[in-house]
Amino acid sequence: MDRPLEWHFWSAEQIVGALSDLVATAESRLEEFPEEHREKNQAAVQSLRDAPPTALEIRDGSRSRELVTLGFALDVLGRRTAAADRVDESLRLFQAAHEMFRGGNPLLRATQPMRQTVSNALRALVGYEVTRCQAGETTAAAIREEVEALVRSAWGLVPPQLLLGVNELLMNELERIRAAGEADPAFHERIIRDNIEAVLPELDKMIGGGLITLERAKVIMYRPDIPAPQRRPSTTMDITGSWEVKPKDDS
Repeated sequence: MDRPLEWHFWSAEQIVGALSDLVATAESRLEEFPEEHREKNQAAVQSLRDAPPTALEIRDGSRSRELVTLGFALDVLGRRTAAADRVDESLRLFQAAHEMFRGGNPLLRATQPMRQTVSNALRALVGYEVTRCQAGETTAAAIREEVEALVRSAWGLVPPQLLLGVNELLMNELERIRAAGEADPAFHERIIRDNIEAVLPELDKMIGGGLITLERAKVIMYRPDIPAPQRRPSTTMDITGSWEVKPKDDS
């Protein structure tokens, strides 16, 4: 796979070299943006196309507004591309968006747009890799290594809160494929043994309390004691799973 799994810093000169293709990509897909953002995106794209910034202008921040607008546009396109199962392309778009937000400043700490773009990229990456887990082509441990490598290459470290979010996402995705394949005992056992149980020690280090079930269970969660007439849908009890005992097969 031709995925940019290491997001190295782009200098101002590298941004200048990449802008032509990035602007052309955004311009060719303007119809995919929400109508309320389309005019702003179009204005930024046109400005960057008609008067490309120099490396000096990128370094001094005088064109940062247009670069940030382009970054948000590329992030939107990354999400849409990931939804179309074109993961490699989506990760390249997310990386470009991240570097537009960074603006060629090697000392800039991760801003909210940078963090959001990395989160979107990791969501696309984990979703794709978990489908490979389903086919037995990779494991949860390998996915965590990929995720950590990407984030560390971009920021130099992996924030604990981000890693916790990735572990939660990974567990949710693994549980989804486990539940879908529970009719196959061998598949079910492999997903739990080689993937879910491999993530649990990492969660042990990070979570102070909670509940994880590795088998089908009936769970009833009671909401706060609110009189029935005042209850909203969010305050009702949640019921999941099945508690019915299956008849024994004596054959």
